Amino acid sequence: MSIVYGPTYTSLEQIQDRMKEILADLHISREEYEERMAEYTLNQREADYRPEYRTLKRFEELALSDEDKLSG
Repeated sequence: MSIVYGPTYTSLEQIQDRMKEILADLHISREEYEERMAEYTLNQREADYRPEYRTLKRFEELALSDEDKLSG
């Protein structure tokens, strides 16, 4: 049995909306944030969102690959 902390997202749209909320809160573009994550140049506030953002990004990739499999 696993314990889930925080919100649970059940659709690609919910995942993408949350990612947009994070980026809006940080006043940064997706490309810039991902570049800064890759270069380890995040400030503390940006770093606080990093685990959640990385998880959301992974689930976004999974959801998009599932959509490709269903449509292809």
